[in-house]
Formats: sequence, C-alpha cells, structure tokens
Amino acid sequence: LTARSRRMSIIKERILSDLPIQEPSKLRVIVGRNDTKCTYTSTKTHYVEQEFFRCESCFKGKQNCGVCAPCARTCHDNHRVYSIGTSSCFCDCGLQNCAIRCKAGEKCSYDAFGKVPTVQKWYECHTCWGGESSLGCCEDCANDCHSGHKLAPHAPSSFFCDCGHNKHNPNVCTYHSTGSNFHKQPFYFCHKCFTNPITEGCCYQCTKHCHDGHRISFKGIISAYCDCGLTVCAINCKIPCK
Repeated sequence: LTARSRRMSIIKERILSDLPIQEPSKLRVIVGRNDTKCTYTSTKTHYVEQEFFRCESCFKGKQNCGVCAPCARTCHDNHRVYSIGTSSCFCDCGLQNCAIRCKAGEKCSYDAFGKVPTVQKWYECHTCWGGESSLGCCEDCANDCHSGHKLAPHAPSSFFCDCGHNKHNPNVCTYHSTGSNFHKQPFYFCHKCFTNPITEGCCYQCTKHCHDGHRISFKGIISAYCDCGLTVCAINCKIPCK
C-alpha cells in the first residue's frame, strides 16, 4: 500500500465504525454505471445494502453521513469523494441532509417550473390549508413534506406547487401564494380583529397562528384572499405571508 492508500484505508475504517449498526438487510440496490437517479427515491429512510460514498466537501464532521453512487457522480462531481464500500444505508443527499441540493433525486415540481402552471397530479392538504382549497402540493411534496397529513388527490390539471413556493414550510399564510387574487379556500371572520364580516377575513393557517383564542366564525368555502396582516386587520400576521 502507498502512504496515501494506507491513510485512506484508516479513514474508511474509522467511518465504517461510526455507522449505526443495523440488522442485515434482505434488500440490495444494484446501481449501474449509467444510472442517474438517487437511490433515496426508492429506499427513502430504510437501510438498504448499496455502495456508499463519503463526501468530505459536504459532510465534514458528520461521520455517519454519505451518498449513493448516482449522487456521487451527479451531485458531488469534483468534490472530495471516495467509496467506503458496501453498507446498509440510505442516501443523505436525497434526504436533503446535505450542504447542496440533490440533483439526482425526485424534486418538487416548483423547483423545475416555479409559479408557471404545469399539468400534473396534485393534492389538497386539509391539514395545512383546510378542506376544499384551490391550494395544494405536488406528488413529491405529498409523499415527503405532507406525509401523514389528510390529503385529497386530484387528477392531473394545470397547477403549481404551493408547498414548494412556501419553501416547504407548512405554516404560511395563503396570501403568500395568492397575493391579492381571489382563490377558493376555507375563510374565517375574526370578530376581534376585523370590522366588516362581508369583505374581510383570514385563511385557515392564520386562525391557528395569528387569531388563536379569538372569537372566530367560519364564513364558508369562498373565493378570497387573506386579510390578516393587511391594513384592515388589527394585528400583524405572525407567519410568513408576503
């Protein structure tokens, strides 16, 4: 062994000793030389046997973190990367537990298209936006950000992902997506903060975070935009709204 090879062997041994001990997995991911898709898209956070790589550029100080072969080639190209052999693991790059954003994994459609409406399958999240809302999330965000939430699937239609637009923060006023445009959503009147029950009101998230403990009346599912934080409201919006 050369001095460099001996040093890398010692580093590899140290890294492997820091990896969590797992029961032997019956599953194994086989990655071809030309495969470009991050293995996290299929394994999620399940520990599966696969070739694992250490990126010193992104995981300095995180001894039990690493990336799959496609991410080593695609996302961490030109980084200080070396293989630590086959291990029972999942890809931290695909998990977004990394200094860079994964280029090889499934992505929120907002990352690709922004606010340009694109035909795609989408989901209402009753947990985040209340029921019967025109706001929603793409399929990738439904599986990751809104996992365990009450979701209502919709057939493919022209849509942009509000979850991606909100930077995947579930506690955001709907005004952040709608602006002063009218959008169908559950709407509420706060008797303490508003004066006109006909024209004023707030969204589902604002009832929970800004008007909690106030006297609230449900106005119904209507086309509106949230007035919380605007001049007609007696308080400032406590969650991101613009």
